Amino acid sequence: LSVEENKTNSSLFVYPNPATESINIKLKGLATKGCELLLYNNLGMEINRYQAEAGQTKTTIDTKNLKAGVYYVVLKSGIDIETSKVLVVK
Repeated sequence: LSVEENKTNSSLFVYPNPATESINIKLKGLATKGCELLLYNNLGMEINRYQAEAGQTKTTIDTKNLKAGVYYVVLKSGIDIETSKVLVVK
């Protein structure tokens, strides 16, 4: 069971997918500006938001308290928005 997305020029790489205890997020291209990461459930409800500072290349989101299901990690950086789907399993 896996969720795959083909993103060649993405600034956002989310792994492992599916996730059990945490989601690792690799960020590219944030050398000069920070960004905001948002976590949404499958119904489009915002679960949490996180700040990534300029130059930050990795962050982790704890999924232990999330229910099993599909979630979306959204990267907002200036006017750019990228989304990655991740499956949380228990």
